[in-house]
Order: sequence, then C-alpha cells, then structure tokens
Amino acid sequence: MPNLSAFEVPGAYQFGFEPGADMSAQLFHAVKMNTVGQVIPIAAITDKPIGVAQSKPALGGSQVTVMFFGITFMVAGAAFANTGVSIGIDATGRAKAIVPGTDTTQYLIGFNVSICGAADELIAVAFNCLNISRAA
Repeated sequence: MPNLSAFEVPGAYQFGFEPGADMSAQLFHAVKMNTVGQVIPIAAITDKPIGVAQSKPALGGSQVTVMFFGITFMVAGAAFANTGVSIGIDATGRAKAIVPGTDTTQYLIGFNVSICGAADELIAVAFNCLNISRAA
C-alpha cells in the first residue's frame, strides 16, 4: 500500500515532450531522452535520467510531462524502511537504494523522504536531475 502521508513539492516541469515509446506504464518512473529529443523509458541502471514522468501517454498519444527536480512520487524498486536513503534508479526507472562510492556506475538523483513496505509502492523522493553525476 502506498504511503499516503507522502507529498509532492514540484520544482521544474517541462510539458510537451514527444514520447519515443509507449509511456503508459511510466508514471512516476525516471525517464531518459533519446538522441532525437524524445522521452523514453529507462532501460539500464547506468542510464542517465532527465527526470521523473508525471504523465503516462501511449505512443502516438499526448505529450509526456517530466519533472526535472523537486519532491515527487516515485515507484519504489524495493521496500524502504528508512528515510534519507541515497536514491538511484533500477533498470526500469524505479527508485533504488544506492551506495555512493560503491555503486559508481549509477547516477545519484536524490534521497527518499517517505518510506514504503514493498516494491512497486509509491515513495516521495527529493531529487535533482539537472546536473547529476555518478555515485562516486
């Protein structure tokens, strides 16, 4: 069950990205951009996210809205028993705990500000994808 006490504090949104794939299952997942400027799903833990999808259009449907930074809901890739955990992404764009200095091939996007009991639940994540770097 999602943590209903979680909240969102929008930072910067970009409306009107063209989807380069079916994004209907990507709501509250980290997303990336392809080489022609379309938003597409994350495909590997080493992908560089541009933000978190705030809409879920089908391919050929409406445009994708992406939040670049702020506090947003994200789909969790595992349970989070504590807040303040360093967050990266899993191979599908869900929030994943990472260890800076250990998970050096992954991008550190922020930290969680709420908890959840299982994968695929929603958590609130404070994040910034405007100038991210590897979790060195």
